[in-house]
Amino acid sequence: MPYKNIILIPEGTIFNEKITERAAIKNTLKKFGVNNFNDKKELFNQLFDRYINEKRTKRYELLLTALLPEVDLNESKSLFYQQLIHQTRLTKNIQTDLTNLSSVTKIIIYSFLPKEVISARLENTNLILDLPIFSAVSLDKFTDIIKQKQWDADETLVIGTNLSDEIQEANDENVDSMWISTGRKVPITPHPTLHMKKFADCLFYVN
Repeated sequence: MPYKNIILIPEGTIFNEKITERAAIKNTLKKFGVNNFNDKKELFNQLFDRYINEKRTKRYELLLTALLPEVDLNESKSLFYQQLIHQTRLTKNIQTDLTNLSSVTKIIIYSFLPKEVISARLENTNLILDLPIFSAVSLDKFTDIIKQKQWDADETLVIGTNLSDEIQEANDENVDSMWISTGRKVPITPHPTLHMKKFADCLFYVN
């Protein structure tokens, strides 16, 4: 069945997660007096790759705890979110892909970051984007959004890159999902409905 409605998770599909998180971490460390990020860069890369499938908020906490062990986590996390707002490195060809997708489907943005953070972050990009934004922090569930938008659940697809966040939640709520990932095998659980190597491939499955 072709999908008419898309719930799109921007982290990893719109934003390049590794580059933007690294830059936000680097700036956070600077604020706490750590100016030579090169000493921490290798550790960041190792930890990011190790925790790639963790829930995002958990990964942020693990990174900050490892790289800033002497700083209170709530304080470092708050500053990290502020820095993340200004990190707008986009994935390749995303404007074209979003334009093509929005011409044939209805799309909403769903983020696991606070709504004020993801809204400000999207505003700081050069994307021509006018889409509704929802946040998991506000306890919006996929099924709640589907009901609110009066969508047919069978025609709705969650698209994202994180197994522990959106793919697991889609599984839990019995909503179809597409996992965008290059070079990683599809796990038994959580199991996405579809697995694509790049975002543009989703156009083959929409109405």
